[in-house]
Amino acid sequence: CMSDALSVMGLSGLVRQAIKLVKGVTLTQDDVSFTMAVFSVLSWFKVSEKYPLDGTPTSCRRRDFRRGGHKGYVAVPSPDKLQLRLQWGNPYGGTGVDEFTMPSPDVLHVHTTLNVNGKTCSYRQVYNRRH
Repeated sequence: CMSDALSVMGLSGLVRQAIKLVKGVTLTQDDVSFTMAVFSVLSWFKVSEKYPLDGTPTSCRRRDFRRGGHKGYVAVPSPDKLQLRLQWGNPYGGTGVDEFTMPSPDVLHVHTTLNVNGKTCSYRQVYNRRH
């Protein structure tokens, strides 16, 4: 669950609250790239990442707002799934996979698996499109 993920990542305080208050996600894809933006009720908490669809690794800011960054790339294991595969260094270094699927045109599932310091945690988020 999400609280386990926050613990595995060693998050507390403002970042933990901002994650709990995520309002939504915006995904865009064109012929060459996939872009993900996450936004929270707290205006300072914004995550925006852009990855080439050809699988080239890209550097982005860490999602936990710690110093350093993460490297990530797009993988497409099947026509109905897109994955972001991430790796970051210490503190709390590890790997993560975000898998995006749409079981229906207005529903997005994001299944996340984190591996940090020998601990693994998975959770799923469900987003419903607003018209």
